[in-house]
Amino acid sequence: MILNCSFPNKILQLPCCQASNTTIMAGYSFAIYHHNKLHDEGHTFNLDTTDILDPRLVSVLKNVPCLRALELSYLEVTPSSLQPLLFGFSHVSLLEELDLMLRLCDAEMEFLPVVLSSVPHLAVLRVGETAAGIASLAPHMRHLVRLRELCISRSDISDTDAKSLAASLPTFTAMQVLVLVWTGISPTGMCILVPALCQLTRLIKLDLSYNKIGDPGLECLSAILHHLTAMKVLVLTSTGISDRGISSLIKALPHLEELQVLDVSSNDIGDTGIVSLVQTLCHPSTLDTEQNPPGDKSLTAGPHYNPTLQVLNIGWNKRVTGAGLGRVAQLISALQALTVLDMSGESRTIGYSYTPVHLPDTAAMSLAEALPRLPALEGLALMHISMKPAGFQAVVHAAEEHPTLERLHYCNLGVNVPEGADTTASCLKLS
Repeated sequence: MILNCSFPNKILQLPCCQASNTTIMAGYSFAIYHHNKLHDEGHTFNLDTTDILDPRLVSVLKNVPCLRALELSYLEVTPSSLQPLLFGFSHVSLLEELDLMLRLCDAEMEFLPVVLSSVPHLAVLRVGETAAGIASLAPHMRHLVRLRELCISRSDISDTDAKSLAASLPTFTAMQVLVLVWTGISPTGMCILVPALCQLTRLIKLDLSYNKIGDPGLECLSAILHHLTAMKVLVLTSTGISDRGISSLIKALPHLEELQVLDVSSNDIGDTGIVSLVQTLCHPSTLDTEQNPPGDKSLTAGPHYNPTLQVLNIGWNKRVTGAGLGRVAQLISALQALTVLDMSGESRTIGYSYTPVHLPDTAAMSLAEALPRLPALEGLALMHISMKPAGFQAVVHAAEEHPTLERLHYCNLGVNVPEGADTTASCLKLS
């Protein structure tokens, strides 16, 4: 049973059936429905409303005590509508999943703490675009001992906020997913959070994208990754890291034996860092002697490549050249579980001149030879890469012959696609 409260189309969808597990979503509507028109197999009818926080929404919250998940996205909560909405929340204490991305104005500081105190069974909390400081919210989260996913996006986490969040994180012993995206975490803030993160031993996903933690922040994080051996997804997109930071991550990688997704895209990493990273993923045992404490053989028993890595995003790094990508192409076939590989270049624009990263024929041929040895590969991104005709055709042909590769993403700007090259391959996606 689903209630969709949609803004800005002002549509209120109210289900006319009952269910034990109920979800209410309030967000953008992608279709405009007619008044009281029955819709699809869910037997949903729609009521036009002029105010998204219509009394009927509060009525639904009051009369659906079994509600398990609620999404309130891009809605405007004013002081006049605050109290009725808080009254509605007081009736959904069994809520397990809450997604809040609201325009709360001055009412926010009062709204969020009261809501969090009303939902003690919450397991998933996503908060975005909140002006309220995390320092003011964190104390009201500590009773959420069942929390397994916390996502905070587009909300400023200052160093002071980081201290407050760090004090709360150890409470969440069931935490599996922590997403802190576009939150302004500094290198200092990252180092403040690290001691708390190392206690989240069940963590399987950590996403720190678009926070300029820099090399010092990554060094602090890498130092405790041996405590987070359950980690499957590590996302470090656009975090301001370079070869220095990557070298610290490389030392910790052999401990992440369950790693399935690694994203270090859109950073300042160069050829040395990228090649060393891929070499370590392909041959982690080469670092065994250096990484193992005396007498510890725990890192020598595994295979000579990462058998679990499925997604590797190393593209869009400013200092990676065609020579570095060529070396990656020679190594990459060892990662036989890969389904997605992003090796895109970072284009250089000087004035009106667009310069992609050039992949020499020898490197292109190495990539073409590697593709058949990646039996699970489904997607390959080579954006902002240029190749000569022979190299381009070899890569496209290898991609087209691959039994599972469905998408080869390539940029058709300027000189990227060689003149006269055959671009009819079904897997080739030009943009």
